[in-house]
Amino acid sequence: MSAASPSLEVMASAKPSARPSPAVAWLTIGVLFIYSVFAMVDRQIMTMLVDPIRRDLGISDVQASLLLGFSFAIFYTTIGLAMGWIADRTSRRALIGISVALWGLASAACGLASNFSELFIARMLVGVGEAALGPAAYSMISDSFPRHRLSLAMSVFIMGGLAGGAIAILAGGIVVAWSTTHASIWLPIIGELHSWRLVFFVTGLPAPFLALLAFLFPEPARLGRTSTPEAGSTAHLVRFLKANAALLAQLCIAFGALSMIVNSTFAWSPTVLGRTLHVAPVHIGITIAALLIFAGLPGQIATGWWVDRQAAKGDTTINLRIFLFTLPFAVPAAIIGLLWGDLTVFAVGMIPHYFFAMTFLGVAAAALQLITPNELRGRVSALFTMLITLIGFGIGPTLVAILSTSIDDSGMAIGKALAIVLGCAATVAFLALAAALPRFRDALQVRT
Repeated sequence: MSAASPSLEVMASAKPSARPSPAVAWLTIGVLFIYSVFAMVDRQIMTMLVDPIRRDLGISDVQASLLLGFSFAIFYTTIGLAMGWIADRTSRRALIGISVALWGLASAACGLASNFSELFIARMLVGVGEAALGPAAYSMISDSFPRHRLSLAMSVFIMGGLAGGAIAILAGGIVVAWSTTHASIWLPIIGELHSWRLVFFVTGLPAPFLALLAFLFPEPARLGRTSTPEAGSTAHLVRFLKANAALLAQLCIAFGALSMIVNSTFAWSPTVLGRTLHVAPVHIGITIAALLIFAGLPGQIATGWWVDRQAAKGDTTINLRIFLFTLPFAVPAAIIGLLWGDLTVFAVGMIPHYFFAMTFLGVAAAALQLITPNELRGRVSALFTMLITLIGFGIGPTLVAILSTSIDDSGMAIGKALAIVLGCAATVAFLALAAALPRFRDALQVRT
């Protein structure tokens, strides 16, 4: 795409004072971080409860993978398009507040499911609620921070997901261990419940109260909107997507493959530790949580900070090129850890994996905002989220389960299957990112 392409309208320059103050901007990030934590807790808590749920409901590994990935992803992605449209036209903070309350109640409903179908539907409703957070938050953050602070701000928001993953893993491990001596509990009104069901009540019911935090900060002004009669219209969106189809396709393939790495690792690492390395549930939670806290969280911050630092020096394509440096050693280290058959090697191999490969989304989201007109950011972010979620969350975990079953139907090849998926996904991401660099550079030149 040439720099003269009409698809990427030059943004009207906004006065610096039009942005919220740094204090308000970071307050916004703080609240969004909390929502990101709870979203990931509600999304990932089931990864630690696979075996108790399988025993209680009598489901298979493939059905479990559908609950972990596809049930959530199908509505999270399709409803996300409508949420993006709403985010481009109405109050983004109100949309976020309503969605937080909805996904919390849906998560609590998971604890009431008595069979696979009911749990599948409840997980779909969790996806409906969470669908608004990403598009609305990305748009708000882009209007709150300048270019040279955007990747760090996005990374802090996304870091909430890693923190939520750590909480989900720790809490799930404790509950699984506790359930070995407390098979069921009794609650007023509800009655007797298997212990794993309580987790969904504890993680879901606080959400309606947390939704009120969205009104602690003001709605930021929408900056740099295109001054054309059709700005923000469906025709504008279609024209933008058609004219930039090659670049957007490359980015979705690349970031979808990275999403597959993240979600497959999240979904099946606890099972690998339990089944093949015979690690106790509490120690599984400690191991995964330690990787998230001591590798994933620092990696998220360091990645965002370094990308912003390089961008301030004039490196316009660093949001993509950073992964060309990190993937070739981060993912192979994880593969070695999965195949070696030793807990220490697993933990050491996963450190660079969690530091680099698991922390892509903040930088990726920033890259997308930089090439998208303001009035289209909600919908383009939703479309982007839909595609990478279908690839990463909808396909990734299920592909691992299918490969594992085809290799050994006893379920003991889950680590080998995960290693294969990680290796293939990393290769696809690397090639797609390398191919996208020239078009990404051209798009940035037009937008600045």
